[in-house]
Amino acid sequence: MNFDLDTMRECYIGEFSTDEDMAQEFIDGTGLLDGVPDYLSRYFDLSAYARDMMFDIFESDGHYFMSR
Repeated sequence: MNFDLDTMRECYIGEFSTDEDMAQEFIDGTGLLDGVPDYLSRYFDLSAYARDMMFDIFESDGHYFMSR
């Protein structure tokens, strides 16, 4: 396996306690649900969204990285 520190830095998302915490940070940072009324946003399934995100993200000891 070829280890490239620059690529790892580019792919690094951050450290989180759970997949849901990582997904929530992404949602907040991108404004994904901005403009969605509170009475609708409470129906957003954060766990399902986090699970789907993990197809393109991998986690190691609480550290999250985008797949390349």
